[in-house]
Amino acid sequence: MNHRLSLSLDFIRLAAALLVLLHHFSYERFTGNFLSFIRQLELGHDAVVIFFVLSGYVICHAVSRTNKGFLDYMSRRLARLYSVLLPAIFIVLFLDVLGTAVAHQVYDGKIANSHILMRGIINLLFLQEWQFFSIRFSSDGPLWSLGYEFWYYCIFGVFWFIDKPLYRYLLICTLAFFIGLKILLLMPIWWLGVVVYNQHKKQGSTLYSRRAVSLIGLVTPFIIYMMYKTSHLSQLSSDVSGFLLTYFFSDLNFNNSGLFINDIFVALLFAVSLYFLPAGLSHINFSVGRRVNAFIRKAAGATLTIYILHFPFLLFTYASLSQFSAVTPLWLDSVALVLVILCCYFISLFTEAKKQPYQIHIFAILDFAKCSLVRSANKRLR
Repeated sequence: MNHRLSLSLDFIRLAAALLVLLHHFSYERFTGNFLSFIRQLELGHDAVVIFFVLSGYVICHAVSRTNKGFLDYMSRRLARLYSVLLPAIFIVLFLDVLGTAVAHQVYDGKIANSHILMRGIINLLFLQEWQFFSIRFSSDGPLWSLGYEFWYYCIFGVFWFIDKPLYRYLLICTLAFFIGLKILLLMPIWWLGVVVYNQHKKQGSTLYSRRAVSLIGLVTPFIIYMMYKTSHLSQLSSDVSGFLLTYFFSDLNFNNSGLFINDIFVALLFAVSLYFLPAGLSHINFSVGRRVNAFIRKAAGATLTIYILHFPFLLFTYASLSQFSAVTPLWLDSVALVLVILCCYFISLFTEAKKQPYQIHIFAILDFAKCSLVRSANKRLR
């Protein structure tokens, strides 16, 4: 992956994280009708779809470049998640307890604190979206996507690292049966990233041959997306998704998979654009200064922390502001937004930026578990 493509992917990842933040920032309880179009068009949810496609692409690139086995792969993936998730559990609890004490009305309908210990354990095990359950931890609704992402990591890891086809597909089927249809509905979205990366790897320099085709392929999906979101087709896709799920599965809860037709369509559009991105970049003459480059890299390194912690910080910030004014002016909303981003970035310096110790310890635990299983199996064979 060349520098320009890598930087572009970091920029897209950062933009997607900020779009999710702006989606929640546009809630009426925070800013009234300011930026309400983001909420009305469900742009924040579409940004999560983009995250899934990017994740599949980047993970496939990572294992293609450094293939050190399944344990190394899983330790890296778990370190990525737990380096943020473990501190986030305690930060969210602290913010929510303090925020509800200051202004409980800001939290009405946005906090799930019954059986909080059990909720925390379930989220730490990435079982919050298992089967047809949706188990929210306190005010941190965005944690739902980690309950999808982790299992996509697992299934991809089995597919990539297990050599024997019988064992590979048996394990994949077992995992699929365990996690349930709700999570599987959005798995094609994640897998699109894998498909695009493999196409890039196979075609290599042939991608860069035709300027007009590459630029059209890069821009056209975005135009189609804007036309789709501003027309009745977006609502139609939501209605059809709801009808199909209700017709075939009656009262089962699909929650964040309930817009699966919209999500798959948006993912396909982004995948097409991503496919033409390397070629498009090769035909666009632009340069990014060293400071801008460093800013994008550093900010993109905080995206998971921003994604996981922005909503609890938004609630806490507006709970604090409500003590001074029931309605906040636009300039104060802007200050609150910047403050939330800065808080998340500061925390990321001690979470995402410190993944290595997590990886070392997680690898040791996984290796110990593997050795224990092997010893146990050998004893039984004797």
